[in-house]
Amino acid sequence: MFHNSQSMCYTELIPEEQNPILFQETGGSTMNDIKEESKIRKLAVKRKSDAILKIMKKADTEVFVCCLDALADISDEAASNEITRNLGNENSTIKIAACKAALKVNTDYMITHIRYLLSKESDPDIKKQVQEL
Repeated sequence: MFHNSQSMCYTELIPEEQNPILFQETGGSTMNDIKEESKIRKLAVKRKSDAILKIMKKADTEVFVCCLDALADISDEAASNEITRNLGNENSTIKIAACKAALKVNTDYMITHIRYLLSKESDPDIKKQVQEL
């Protein structure tokens, strides 16, 4: 699969009837979230950033984070723009996920945005988490 061990998405999905324990350990993920994340991974493999952006419009935080991770794998212009846009998100979980995605893209442009975020961020917890990435 295209996700590494630090990915926010699940690296392997097993149907619930084959492994009910997996679904108890997913930290509150609903079956819908898991289906969405599987769909997102497939779209990322096909490099369909527009389809992922559409999913993001109606996604909860967990799926949104998965979308950002997938967009980092695609790294096209639309994906980079969305990642950059979410570096300023008010939700700290999404902001941190956008930072991880930006670092995964690892271009000078993204690094500059991360540095800017660090210079302007007023929340010390977010600043610390970004510095630890």
